[in-house]
Amino acid sequence: MSDDPIFSLIHSLGDTLDGLDVALCAFDENDCTLAWNRTFFKFFPEHEGHVYVGEPYHANLRRFYTERLDAQELPNIDRYIAAGVERHRAQTRPYSFEHRGLRVHVSSLPIAGVGRVRVWRAEAVQSPQEQEKLEKVGDVNIHEPGYPRSPMVESTELFDRIPDGLMICGEDQRIQWVNEPFMQMYSLVDRAAATGLSFEDIYRGAWAGGWAG
Repeated sequence: MSDDPIFSLIHSLGDTLDGLDVALCAFDENDCTLAWNRTFFKFFPEHEGHVYVGEPYHANLRRFYTERLDAQELPNIDRYIAAGVERHRAQTRPYSFEHRGLRVHVSSLPIAGVGRVRVWRAEAVQSPQEQEKLEKVGDVNIHEPGYPRSPMVESTELFDRIPDGLMICGEDQRIQWVNEPFMQMYSLVDRAAATGLSFEDIYRGAWAGGWAG
């Protein structure tokens, strides 16, 4: 599997996101673990030394909930795990929760022919005043087992919330996807404007005066 170009791309993406302090864990279409990066263990140290390629996602969730749930909630762990697996399969929008003193934003991104990639980004917990401001502008509160109520992240891609420009290229070094900060840095009107180009093409276009809308 290590020779599979998509598998190699996932590993490269994980290594790249380590530099941005973003955790990644990839799963196949049967919800079994494929790959993860170092930051994954930074956010979820309970998995270090235990997660393995081929491990079912429900086993991953069991470790997470065993660490997280209090004695009152622990008897419901199987129900929480089942709900977590279904949420993983159906998730279309990022959400956030408090974990180990941080607010963690998580997104589950489908990859055709592979399964799903889950990514996590952490930031300082917001004050009650900041939380109230988010609620006033229309963010929706969600609640999951063991999670405090927290605002829904409105972005459709967690990668768009990373302050650094990010691009994903194929083996031919042609761009397959870029995030919002990358588009802003190089004056691109949309993601499609970058697709199929090399970074050299993007750089040259930016210096030539941007891209036509």
